[in-house]
Amino acid sequence: MNGGSIGNRVLRKRNGTLELALRDRDRIVSRMTAKITELNGTTDYIITKLKGAGLSADAEILRMAMKKIWS
Repeated sequence: MNGGSIGNRVLRKRNGTLELALRDRDRIVSRMTAKITELNGTTDYIITKLKGAGLSADAEILRMAMKKIWS
């Protein structure tokens, strides 16, 4: 397994442990950015639904929690 390729990933042995080295960072960053954008959109949708159901305090707590996560 040492040095064997798995798609765009490579397993390396370093200091007695195996680690996963990622070769295509731009692709991974792009995918992560898309997931974060999707999460933010989902969060906005949930906040809107909470407010519509009369749960504005819960919506505000969620909004503040997400703001804290991303700051």
